[in-house]
Amino acid sequence: MSRDYSVFTVVRASPAQVRQHAEAGYVPWGRSRGSFEDYLCVSTLEHAEGEWARDGALTVWALVRRDDPEGEIYSACETYRRPALVKCAGAVQADVLFNIASVVTPVKHHRKGYATHLLRVLHYHLAHPSALPQFPAAWGAPPPALAGPRGAAAILWSDVGSTFYSRCTVGDALPGYTVDWAENHVIEVPLESAGGTQQGSTAALEGSAAARQAGLSFRESSDAAAADWIYEHDLPAVAAELTRAARARMDRAEEGTIMGDPRGGTLAFVPVKGRHVDLVRGLPRAELGLPVGLRLNAPAGRAHGPSAAGKANEAGEANEAGEANEAGKTDETGNTTATVLFAPACIMIDPAAVLLTHTHGLAAAHVPALLRALDVVGAWAGHRRAVAFGSDAELAPLVGARGARTGRRPERDGHLLGVARYGVGRVGDATMWQWA
Repeated sequence: MSRDYSVFTVVRASPAQVRQHAEAGYVPWGRSRGSFEDYLCVSTLEHAEGEWARDGALTVWALVRRDDPEGEIYSACETYRRPALVKCAGAVQADVLFNIASVVTPVKHHRKGYATHLLRVLHYHLAHPSALPQFPAAWGAPPPALAGPRGAAAILWSDVGSTFYSRCTVGDALPGYTVDWAENHVIEVPLESAGGTQQGSTAALEGSAAARQAGLSFRESSDAAAADWIYEHDLPAVAAELTRAARARMDRAEEGTIMGDPRGGTLAFVPVKGRHVDLVRGLPRAELGLPVGLRLNAPAGRAHGPSAAGKANEAGEANEAGEANEAGKTDETGNTTATVLFAPACIMIDPAAVLLTHTHGLAAAHVPALLRALDVVGAWAGHRRAVAFGSDAELAPLVGARGARTGRRPERDGHLLGVARYGVGRVGDATMWQWA
């Protein structure tokens, strides 16, 4: 049956409509984890704590009737406005990337196409106007222009397959959120017992805190990689380093490539989500100070050569001057460093895994120390697997580690990366740190 969508428009949600969105979201995402009040409290804590939610970066959008813009919502979603880098006219330029999340329709309005229409109209609030086709006449009058930055792309992480969001077209005919299967791979690495560490034990936590205070590393021999914990308060400095590396990488990227800029608090998104939502065993994760990453340091001459799969790993290879390329760096002793970020837990992505959100400069010589460190984190969190998302190239250093399994992410609950491109081409980074 044909439905008249011209009677609807999309608005920034009022406080009452934000609550309606939360009530609708509680049905699929919150009921199994406690009361609605608990669900709302978690959301409030996340937004208060995350830099990524401040200064208007988080917006709730609602599909409403034109004759009742402050009233009932028919579908709604969140957007996170994040900094991005775009290769345009031969130069790397700052831009904006929007991340779509929490798309939900109240139960009584299911299966009427409202979520699809919400996201079709939303393009006209998010994209640079020059990248947009004429607003379709069948949709009624275009939404009024609102103050705020526009972006070069919008992304989402679909749990309902690769085709649903592709129907959220830009105008009548331009593609909606398309899934490139080359960017939607997953790797699962088995974790082992970490020397008798007990699940959830404070001893394991105290050990990690002591490691930070004493500068203790995982170095076991003079030719092994060493590892030091990264904590959440370290992430702004890490983000600055990764942004510099991203710019160097983008200098060599093809025209039209877009990549998220690690600054702006996005690196902390998955750990913060996991800390508040994944209340595993009732432990006060917000007070425990668990690490969220590692710096891995491979001695000179050991970071190059084959990866765990026996393939050449170009990410950490140094040039003739002894300087590592954009994916890693050498210190004053000639050691090559890599950075790995993770979340100890986040049940919204995987309830039983340590989540590797970003790897930078990882090479074969780093992998044994990385696995030993992940064993410690996994033992504390009660997980026996580590999981990472990305393209084959992004996941290559871990292929073959402990019999790791790789493959395409599933259609259902696969967190498939879909991209709506507003005049740009390929996405330069498909790893989990950009998830929302």
